[in-house]
Amino acid sequence: MPFLNPKTREKIPTILLQIAVLLFLVLIFRECVLNAQNNIDRLGMNAGFAFLNTEAGFEISQKIIPFDAGSTYLRAIIIGILNTLVLAVVSIILCTIIGIIVAFARFSHNPVLTFVATLYVETFRNIPLLLQIFFWYFGVISAFPTIKQSLSLGPIFLNNRGLFLPVMNLTPWGWFVIGVDITAIILVIFFVWKSYSLHGRIARKNSIIITLCIVVPFLCHLFGSRIGEWNMPVLAGFSFRGGINVRPEFVAMLAGLSIYNSTFMSEIFRSGILSVPKGQFEAAETVGLTGAKAYLLVILPQALRVAIPPAGGQFQNLIKASSLSVAIAYPDIMGLVSGTILIQTSQAIECMIIVIVLYLVINLTVTLMLNIYNSLIMRRGGT
Repeated sequence: MPFLNPKTREKIPTILLQIAVLLFLVLIFRECVLNAQNNIDRLGMNAGFAFLNTEAGFEISQKIIPFDAGSTYLRAIIIGILNTLVLAVVSIILCTIIGIIVAFARFSHNPVLTFVATLYVETFRNIPLLLQIFFWYFGVISAFPTIKQSLSLGPIFLNNRGLFLPVMNLTPWGWFVIGVDITAIILVIFFVWKSYSLHGRIARKNSIIITLCIVVPFLCHLFGSRIGEWNMPVLAGFSFRGGINVRPEFVAMLAGLSIYNSTFMSEIFRSGILSVPKGQFEAAETVGLTGAKAYLLVILPQALRVAIPPAGGQFQNLIKASSLSVAIAYPDIMGLVSGTILIQTSQAIECMIIVIVLYLVINLTVTLMLNIYNSLIMRRGGT
């Protein structure tokens, strides 16, 4: 091919190989689809996702949005997604906080604290996650008192059926005010962190923004209409009515995922801290920052530059490991779709496709968010 330059000619074998591999994969996928279709036709089964709009006919113990036996399978899947996301988000937050604390504890000058932190890491990361979940569910929570003997702290009740908490039924104005509160908290944390990272103190323009973030929510609470009313849990018969029930399955999964993954997070943050030059510690001391302030304002922002990529991988592992909740009947994506719905509808292929796509989308979303955050960190030089 004399009309091609030498560099292009060198790439031709590689391009042809990639095309051949792609065609091979397409053929394999085509054969799998045809084989599945032939088996479905032979068994007289109905393929497709039309079943999603049919009546489910079962109840779900842990639900964020209303659901009853007359709801559709699609709504059940949405509840499974929400349950998975709530479990994953809370577990990620807890394991990150615990991981940072344990990582700092391992650098402590107190030998007892260092020993306890090391023992924590080496113990819980070497016990299988499923075994830890069983321990919390069957060993700890099952030993809690019965409904009639519930431990109470005011309107809060704890027993072997979970934690019963009061909940506020919000009005539309209440939802708006809660949104303002959450936005204000996020902005305050961001501008305080940004100011201390760059200047070691709160800059004047940032202090004005922080003041507004405090004043505006206060005025919304002070002069706004009724936010909502409290719904208290009350013992009625053999259970509590009202309020919100944090199920034992959720607590066991949360404890298992948070503790197990926090050991890996602590090692990730410890490696990030070790990557920071020792001169940064000395520089922090020269400007009067010692102890916790030096770690939080100088060392941790730089350690995040190294820690974020492997932390993202650990977050993805946590989300995938949440599928173990099927072992204790927590109604997440795996439990509802590949368990209850698959058994009732016999739509095995469709259910597996739904599970695969949902976990793929969730993990890719986490990857995208962490990549965006990591790029922002890199632009600021890791601070």
